[in-house]
Amino acid sequence: MEGDDQKVRSGQKVPVRLKVRATDKDRKPVKGASIEFSTPGPGLKFPDGSDDATAVTDQDGYAAAPGAAWCGATGWSNGTPSAAAANGTRLTWGRIRRTP
Repeated sequence: MEGDDQKVRSGQKVPVRLKVRATDKDRKPVKGASIEFSTPGPGLKFPDGSDDATAVTDQDGYAAAPGAAWCGATGWSNGTPSAAAANGTRLTWGRIRRTP
């Protein structure tokens, strides 16, 4: 999992894209798994302006969300993005903080 606990200024993209790795019960990478990334509430948005984006895992099991940006007002705020796999597994990142 990449992209945890970042700081970003309003109107700017987060420095590190959100990224997860899907593995099976034997910890082998899962290729072609659909991963839904979600950003809660106002502020953190994907390039199309939505709160949700889907990515498919590569041959090594990795999926990266499109670059998210903070579109909210200035000042301090927090966002806690998450990702979900088709089997119901959900991952949550630490906060992404908007700085003044």
